[in-house]
Amino acid sequence: MVFNKLRGAVLFTVGSFAPACIMIGIYVKILTVSQRHTCELSQAHRHTKSDKKNELSKNKDRKAAKTLSIVMLGFLICWFTWFFSILINPFLNFSTPLLLFDALNWLGTHTAYTLPLLTSDYQKATHVFIHFLAYRIYISMAHQ
Repeated sequence: MVFNKLRGAVLFTVGSFAPACIMIGIYVKILTVSQRHTCELSQAHRHTKSDKKNELSKNKDRKAAKTLSIVMLGFLICWFTWFFSILINPFLNFSTPLLLFDALNWLGTHTAYTLPLLTSDYQKATHVFIHFLAYRIYISMAHQ
């Protein structure tokens, strides 16, 4: 694949900037709906006596918005660094070390499937998987 200044700019714009703007736009929409839902719950709370249920729903909304923002931020940062290196590398006469370029590519690629494992829905499964790996490493080291 041949990289040049135009290709680097197009890849950065199409592959990183445009999707990031779309993701941020969707997140803002989710956040506004969540805030509206919280506001409606507060108004409904005035007319009912179910304090615990309303408070639990508010906390779930806040936690979901916070988790989504952490996952999106991590994803965008990891991919942005790789796309940014694609953008500036032609302007630096391709002087970015190959190891750095590959590491940034690896970081962006692996972020796509590791970040969801860190969310609360998969936290227990991730914990079990890490313990399984640690046990396998321990067993393999014990037999050496």
